[in-house]
Amino acid sequence: MIEFTNEKYVDNLNGFSLRWSDINRVSLQNGKAPFVVFNLKDNKHLYSDMNLFKKLFYKFETNDLNSIQTNIRYAHGKNSAIFKEIENRFKNVKP
Repeated sequence: MIEFTNEKYVDNLNGFSLRWSDINRVSLQNGKAPFVVFNLKDNKHLYSDMNLFKKLFYKFETNDLNSIQTNIRYAHGKNSAIFKEIENRFKNVKP
């Protein structure tokens, strides 16, 4: 469902991918469900890859269209380990 490549974070469940180089910051938000929040440098790549239906039903941080969050509850493994892997991939990107 979630894949990591050297170039992208791929969320097959929600049907989007993010280039590591397009991400400004990642954070973990724990509540009723664990979400990884991606703060984007520029959201044009994200929106260009999404169809209108998905755009309408996405959960964006309040009044911040440069951030997107994705639920990692259904990914295989511990939430902390999944987030650590995401964080490590993000940190290893060369600008």
